[in-house]
Amino acid sequence: MGEKKTKIHLCILLILLMFLAPLGQGLLETNEIHQAPFPTLGGQRSGSIEVWQDEFLNTSKIDQTLSNHITVDTTLGTVSIENTYPAWTDPTFNRMRSIVIYNNGQETFTDYDITLTFPYDADMQSDFDDIRFTTTAGTPLSYFKYNRVNGISCDVYVKIPTIPPGQTTVYMFYGNPSAPDQSSFSSVFSWQDRSHPDTMVSFKSATEGAWDPDVIFGTNRFLVTWEERLGPEDIDLPLPNYERTIPCVIHGRTYDKNGLNPSPSNNTDIDVSIPGDPTYHAENPCNAFGAGNYFVVWEENPADQPLQRYESDIKGALLDASGTVQMRFSICTASYGQNDPQVVYDSQSNRFFVVWADARNGYDDYDIRGRLYNSQGYPIGTDFPIAYEANYQGDPWVSSDNQGHFFIVFEDGINAALGPFNLYAYRYDSNGNRIGSRLTVATGSDTLDNIFPAVSYNPQSERYCVTWNDGDISVDPTSRDSYNGNIWGKIYNKTGVVLKNNYIIEQGTSFIRSVSVPYFDTMFFITYDGTIVGNQDIYGRLIAANGTVMTSRQELSDGSSQNVDWNDIAVGAGRVFATWEDERDVVSQYADVFQYVWRSAQTIGSLNITSSIGSEIELILEAQLMSIPIQPEMFREWREFFYVDTLPPGCLILFDIMDQNATTILEADVQYGQNISDINASAVRLRGTFIRTSAQNSPILDVWNISAFVGKDIYPPMTEITLNPLQPDGLNDWYISAVVVSFQVTDVDSDPVNITTYYDINGFGIEVYDPLNPPVISSERPNNYIDYWSNDTINEEFPHHRVEGIKIDLTAPVITLYKPSALIPKGRVLINGTATEYTSGSGIERVTIKLNEEEIYDTTFNGEPRVWFEWNFTADLGETYDIFVEVWDKAGHSIQERKTVQCPDYGLYDTGYIYWFNNPKIGPVNLLVTLGLSIAVNQDSLYVVLPGVSTEATSVQFVATQTFLKKNLTFWDRNLSDGCSAEFLVPFGIYKIKAYSYDAMNTQLEEYTIITKMLILTL
Repeated sequence: MGEKKTKIHLCILLILLMFLAPLGQGLLETNEIHQAPFPTLGGQRSGSIEVWQDEFLNTSKIDQTLSNHITVDTTLGTVSIENTYPAWTDPTFNRMRSIVIYNNGQETFTDYDITLTFPYDADMQSDFDDIRFTTTAGTPLSYFKYNRVNGISCDVYVKIPTIPPGQTTVYMFYGNPSAPDQSSFSSVFSWQDRSHPDTMVSFKSATEGAWDPDVIFGTNRFLVTWEERLGPEDIDLPLPNYERTIPCVIHGRTYDKNGLNPSPSNNTDIDVSIPGDPTYHAENPCNAFGAGNYFVVWEENPADQPLQRYESDIKGALLDASGTVQMRFSICTASYGQNDPQVVYDSQSNRFFVVWADARNGYDDYDIRGRLYNSQGYPIGTDFPIAYEANYQGDPWVSSDNQGHFFIVFEDGINAALGPFNLYAYRYDSNGNRIGSRLTVATGSDTLDNIFPAVSYNPQSERYCVTWNDGDISVDPTSRDSYNGNIWGKIYNKTGVVLKNNYIIEQGTSFIRSVSVPYFDTMFFITYDGTIVGNQDIYGRLIAANGTVMTSRQELSDGSSQNVDWNDIAVGAGRVFATWEDERDVVSQYADVFQYVWRSAQTIGSLNITSSIGSEIELILEAQLMSIPIQPEMFREWREFFYVDTLPPGCLILFDIMDQNATTILEADVQYGQNISDINASAVRLRGTFIRTSAQNSPILDVWNISAFVGKDIYPPMTEITLNPLQPDGLNDWYISAVVVSFQVTDVDSDPVNITTYYDINGFGIEVYDPLNPPVISSERPNNYIDYWSNDTINEEFPHHRVEGIKIDLTAPVITLYKPSALIPKGRVLINGTATEYTSGSGIERVTIKLNEEEIYDTTFNGEPRVWFEWNFTADLGETYDIFVEVWDKAGHSIQERKTVQCPDYGLYDTGYIYWFNNPKIGPVNLLVTLGLSIAVNQDSLYVVLPGVSTEATSVQFVATQTFLKKNLTFWDRNLSDGCSAEFLVPFGIYKIKAYSYDAMNTQLEEYTIITKMLILTL
């Protein structure tokens, strides 16, 4: 980089040398003040040029105390504005922080959603609406504010397109009080495109069905369980719910995080319940995972005793991480029925908690009971009541906060089958103790049920999400259609305080059975089944920690499903495992269990990704560079100012020359190469004000310098004159164009910029010579002159100079052709006129006349300002003559005048002839000659011409007198530029025709007889 800078500086020096060399002046070496050699006079130095220059290869010539917001790169030798970033394109955001992302692994992440937490800054909007994120190149990054406390802190997801191993830097901008919020969850979250079709989980015979699937994530694998038995399941005869008398087992299978590689394979299953025993009916499995083990619970009733089909117990099994059953056991075997078991694991207490609906006090008084187990599947005490109010409490769901607390939500109603149902919740600790009082989730009515509650906990946001659906029991509370309704949600904090009260997540009249799981850091993923446009399917939405519905409804099956029901989901390894009942297999008339694994297209939460937020960077749009004082030795005059800069769009540098104290501007807005000799101070400073419209670019200053003339002034200047044209460009030493005057001045000990040249043209006053606007001599006279001389700051050139006898004639002479007129008579025709020089020019030199290209006149004159010329010729009837007159003056100007005249026979009439229309005349006829008569027969008028009218005439009156009636008919020609003529519109008769010419004052000039006697007949 140093070599490149040196070459640039050499170019700058060469340019300045070429500029100064013709003036005999030298240029300083880089960063040193010394003059080029000049001859010394009388033992003392004469005038010379010194240049002070800074190329910024060090900071020795910069006054750091008076400079601000600048960055000096001494390697490149440049000065620019600090805090310049290509990404900072919008100056309405006046603050920025850099964010360094560290990828400590070897994997390159694509579309990674990094989580950032930053405190409120006083320059931000209190609600953080003005935060923006970009790459270092300025490309906007999508982001979403997911957790915000106004004026305190904000958590965001920022989508980073690529994070390779090592460090990646992005920027956060803020400080715009009017910026709208651009946070958008959909911009950072999207589902991965489906890569394979739905997968069938259950493999069974055509006469069997698989129902009620449940799924949980374990050690990098998902466990799916379901109930499997012979059909049909919907037959009410011979007993209601007769399917409970059909032997039924709980089966299972594990899948990897992508929903592939099932275990066991080859269409075999895990026998979770005791296989091959026809005496029991097992259903409604539920799974939990903790401490390396799967914990599966289900309800089980006798299959061989139809009257005891409702007397189900709660059973359990412990499976290791590979899905192998370690033991099976009874959880509750109380009288009557125990149903709908749910199980959850708490990592803080290392315990499983099982809850169920219990009818040991009678089928009209269901209660919610629970029992704790350790991580090895052994009970901790006996079961205990949880919700034991009057009437029915059932269909429970339990979640753990992983801190030793449980949240149980359940239905509550007067009748276990008919409702109407309210929803309540209790909180319990890991020792089975109730925490606080009952929480009201939702209240039903005579026509509205709140049913199928579910709850999940997100440890990142420390919030519970409760979901359920409503149903219309006014239709038929025993029919499935009465279960259809809206999907509702409610958000609690970890202590049971409501953060968002009841709201509809999915509006409609066909949705049943919602399930939620924590997902995407602080959020929840909600699934539910329902019918839309005749298609019964499973759907999902993402819910923010505050309950906001973030995504639109997503169909979770591949579209080929049929009669989807009873969905369940689990989350793990960044994936959502969805499973459901599905009747698409036409080989069997009963349901199968299907699954598909979904994940967001972005990555998040890698342990290899960390980040740090840098300190605040202020928007700088203006900076100042101030030089140290500059004071040349033996100073005489300041000369010029130069600089080399680079100005990207929207950037500017203003230069000022200051006094040595930097308090007064001596010369403002100094331009490149400007003459600054009007500054009288012997010590100055240079100031550069750097301005830009945004921090994306910066104006860059490469070098600046100021030159001064130093030494003594002994000799006066010498002036030479140059006229342009160099020689007279006309004849006889006359100039026929204006003369431009320029001067060349030399002075061995004065700066040319401080020399003034004066001139005086023709004694009209003294003027100062400006080479950009040189004087022009343009007076048309034979004796122009100019006086000129030059002064430096001390000496005047003497004697003054004069150039005289400059003859200038810029104007050609003028021709005035008086005769002949456009129409001429037969016989002698006179040509005459004048040639005139209207200014004090060179005078008339020569006049020539040509008639039909034959020269008939050529006369030389002696430079008179006005001459008369005259000649004549003989014209014949019917002929046209071209008259060409050319005049020259002494300086060589010429002018021409051309006139075409005609001696017509059309419109002229002789006695004794007959004029028949436009045919040739007939005659002469002797009789007509004797009578002195002519005859004219025409279509509608008679055309008459008067040739040779006087040039002073401006109009002519034609008078036709009828011989016998003595009646006069008058016709006028008031435009004689094309000759004199008239159209006679007269009745039949014998006429005499005369013409009278008049001048402009209407004075009669002449009288003409055109026709003495003519018989005129117009048809």
